[in-house]
Amino acid sequence: AGQGVEIPAGAVVVPGSPLILRRGEPTEIAIHNRLDFPLSVHWHGLELRSLYDGVGGWSGNPGSVRPPIPPGDSQRVVIEPVRAGTFFYHTHGEPGHELAQGLYGPFLVLEPGERWDRERDRVFVLGSRGAELDSPPAVNGRVTPVVERFAPGEPVRLRFAHISADAYKRIRLLREGEVEQWRPWAKDGADLPESRRAPAPATLGLGVGEAADVRWTPRTTGVHVLEVTTEFYPSRGGTRIQRVPFVVGEATAAEIREAVTGTPLETVELAPEERARYAGTYVSGSEEDGSTVLAIWSLPQGLFGSVEGDEGDGGGMFLVPLGDHVFTPGSEEGGLVRTPEPERRLRFTEAEDGGIVAAELTDDGTVRLRLERAERYTPSPEDLRRWAGTYAGPALPPGTRVEAEEDALLFHVAGLVSRLQPRSPSRFVAVEEGPGPPAGTVFSFAEDGGETVLRIVAPDGFEARLVRER
Repeated sequence: AGQGVEIPAGAVVVPGSPLILRRGEPTEIAIHNRLDFPLSVHWHGLELRSLYDGVGGWSGNPGSVRPPIPPGDSQRVVIEPVRAGTFFYHTHGEPGHELAQGLYGPFLVLEPGERWDRERDRVFVLGSRGAELDSPPAVNGRVTPVVERFAPGEPVRLRFAHISADAYKRIRLLREGEVEQWRPWAKDGADLPESRRAPAPATLGLGVGEAADVRWTPRTTGVHVLEVTTEFYPSRGGTRIQRVPFVVGEATAAEIREAVTGTPLETVELAPEERARYAGTYVSGSEEDGSTVLAIWSLPQGLFGSVEGDEGDGGGMFLVPLGDHVFTPGSEEGGLVRTPEPERRLRFTEAEDGGIVAAELTDDGTVRLRLERAERYTPSPEDLRRWAGTYAGPALPPGTRVEAEEDALLFHVAGLVSRLQPRSPSRFVAVEEGPGPPAGTVFSFAEDGGETVLRIVAPDGFEARLVRER
């Protein structure tokens, strides 16, 4: 009774074809196992009889438990949806990386009499593609997403379903780097109340197995970007970013490429010892005058810096080398630089003895800031003990605390420990890759109205504000 597509034997379609069901309408679905080992298919997120839930050797009742589907065999399930929404199906308990390779797909439940309009109801299955742990993320089965085209002024429903095995997804819809607006509409297959459907910034986060629907009306022509950031859980750590071009009206191939991949610039390679020359602290003015502090450190993946003071808020940035001691903030892949500020440059000054002694920040050729290199900051035990204690805030779990060591701070969160190196009396940075906050995360302490406040800014955009418990 549902809408679907018959897939020929031997065909590989990732994700699996969408299955369209209707609320209250019983639908029988046949699953054919063409693999050479037993297979289970789980129907995720919707209420249905336990026997049909799809976890082999578990689903059902005592005395009537469904086994996995043997190789070459078939199994049938009957689903009578009790509500309309966004759901998905996926393999369950397979011996290898079949889920990561794409054995998943969406199934949508519509209201009675409703038909699925592919143009005004878009589905984005966020999974992976590859037979390995933390395999490359995929949007609708593609590591490099395809162009999505929209008509100006036509409202659309965007459905997101996350079926990665071991990752967290952060989603933003951008126009020229600025976050758009959309209306949250449904969560995990349940419609939101009207009070939660007001226009809101076009951002959301999805853990494994979560789904969310939004409504968006594209009002501005040109290239918008759906940015999907995958944060792998602590099995290996790290992040990857995919950008899906949302073209509203008309756009040239060059405009699409620049919006999605970045600005084409000539970049150079720097060996670790060359990067180390620039690492250090640079200051402008005095602390009494409200100095700006630029901290630069070398990480395995490149140079990283943060600016705090009159010219910055403490956020971090990777520095892409362009040659002749010149860098631009952003990231580089295959010679293409992704940067929110294409005209911004950071130029370092080299002394006669080969040392780096100063830095200059420019925008479109205009000097905005000059900084002198400062001596390496060495904290006293009192400097470090000043910030020790237990901190609380909504973004991190209870029990988050800071301890003082001889020459650094230790940051404890959820059983993970990170070592924080000092950059100034109130600023520290995680410089080593580990299971805790990623390298490059900036920790800024401050006294505010009798409270001790800790602000955390990670390279991937995560921010948190914590207050020390009394």
